[in-house]
Amino acid sequence: MRDIISGLDLLQDFPPKAAVTDGTAQVSAILDRQGYDSVMIKADVEIGGADQLFNLLASRKIQEHYDQKPQDIITTKMLLGLDNRKMSTSWGNVVNITDSPEEQYGKIMSMHDDLIVDYFVLTTNLPLSEIKQLETKLKQKKANPKTIKGKLAFEIVRIYHGETAAQKAQEHFERLFSKKEFSGSLPELKLKTKKISALELVLLSGIAKSKSQAWRLIAQGGFKINGKPRKEPKEIILLNNNDVIQIGKKHFFRIRL
Repeated sequence: MRDIISGLDLLQDFPPKAAVTDGTAQVSAILDRQGYDSVMIKADVEIGGADQLFNLLASRKIQEHYDQKPQDIITTKMLLGLDNRKMSTSWGNVVNITDSPEEQYGKIMSMHDDLIVDYFVLTTNLPLSEIKQLETKLKQKKANPKTIKGKLAFEIVRIYHGETAAQKAQEHFERLFSKKEFSGSLPELKLKTKKISALELVLLSGIAKSKSQAWRLIAQGGFKINGKPRKEPKEIILLNNNDVIQIGKKHFFRIRL
């Protein structure tokens, strides 16, 4: 199998991003496994992201070696994560279809502005003509990106949870972030003491998975009490019952003593 991959013109036309230290040995080892799948199921067509083009083309060569008709391939544009990197659960930049309406809405509102158009095209059912109009408004600065993201978030939540849930998610977001109202229902964070350091409080919430992550989050202004930032991780805070803490852009808790 390695000889097949080693002789591919694809290695010159479509060089893979993986590091190759032993000629094409490392690349071919990967393609041996990925490409042989198409042989085993006698694939007629395979769909993959644009980043998989090399692998998909290599599969065709491997099929030819086994006297099979090469599969047709279809590539799609990649949907990047909220922070403009490839989606990864370990990076926390994903929007899951199983997320609650409020989570989906909040995540979309937190994403990079330059991803708005791609998300409209790849994740909603809006006509391309309407998306083009929104893109033009953004480029000409005739529309606030936050407003357009609100429309995007609404459309995505509506697809997975329905119109009513989308409306409630929008109202929830506006209440927390635009109007700064905290009277609604929030997850409770129960404490045994009124006095606690900012670092300990963030760790107790479970949002930060390590002390270093919690420290960075606080120092960068991602921790607030009743809407006011607290940037000193070692600060000892005196809390009251019903205080509202915000951790990051979308996590809110009501203190219960």
